[in-house]
Amino acid sequence: MKNLAGALLFFLFASGFGQSLVLTPNGLRDSADTSRTFVVLKVDDADSAQVFKEAVHWIHRWFSHGGEAIQDSTLNKDIKYHIVAGGITDIPYKVFGMKMHDHLTVDYKVELAFKGTRIRYEVVKYNLYMAEADTKIGDVDISNSGKSGSNPAIYIDTTLKLDNAKRDIEAYFNDEIKSIRDTVNAETKKASW
Repeated sequence: MKNLAGALLFFLFASGFGQSLVLTPNGLRDSADTSRTFVVLKVDDADSAQVFKEAVHWIHRWFSHGGEAIQDSTLNKDIKYHIVAGGITDIPYKVFGMKMHDHLTVDYKVELAFKGTRIRYEVVKYNLYMAEADTKIGDVDISNSGKSGSNPAIYIDTTLKLDNAKRDIEAYFNDEIKSIRDTVNAETKKASW
């Protein structure tokens, strides 16, 4: 009986944290299943039209130019948006032996797909730039054809190079995931009182 209760608690704990991304040498992956390039967010007590509507409102509130960020959408089916986020993390580098620092900018595209009361969040393409140097240092495109690209600023081959950059990029995207999940859940609960 103790083992069953422990297993149940572990399952509940683990399932609650499966809605986050980790940065791997091959791009952003579901932390619970790194073969998946997306996470699925569950919305309680809502219909698909409500979930879609609140997701559009979330984009308008979360990003300063939310209306311009939306590139494409199909009513109650999907939303594609594009964002350029600067100052994600600090990247140290050397120029002629002098230690320098620059900020990492992430230029990325997300696709939200809707099915019932679930939202599929997937970063389908992203580019990493050194902000001040305006130098592209990595790109990943997983749209349509699977995956391609690399994270040379973060990894060399499969060896982690900059732990702080990896951690900061993951935190940025996981904050975005948490925000959309919490906001859509809260707004749909208000609407269904």
